[in-house]
Amino acid sequence: MNEKETAKAIVSLLDESTSRLDQNITARLAKAREQAVSRLAQKPSFVSGKANLVASFMDYMYHHRAVSSAALAFSALLVAFVTTQQFNHEAEGQGDAFLLASELPPEAFLDTEFQTWLEESSQR
Repeated sequence: MNEKETAKAIVSLLDESTSRLDQNITARLAKAREQAVSRLAQKPSFVSGKANLVASFMDYMYHHRAVSSAALAFSALLVAFVTTQQFNHEAEGQGDAFLLASELPPEAFLDTEFQTWLEESSQR
């Protein structure tokens, strides 16, 4: 039995059941349906105001998929930020260590005449 046949069987069973209902129950069900449809038609639009925009956003955030997707994206950004900061911090420390461990004072690297002498002596 495929889905269409199952749906038709369910519809026919529901139709049989509703035909046996009392008139009061049928009237109350029809009234409840009309109220539900009218409330659905009165639902605020997405762009009708700031409060409705916030309410629509909160409705969207209640879905677990949206929340988990946002949490995953935030976590990935946080890990990328921390990793980048760690690499930058290590690079700064290595530059300082190079200057402190070299045999020349740091001023020698800033002297333009020293750079010229270093280039000339390396060509020999």
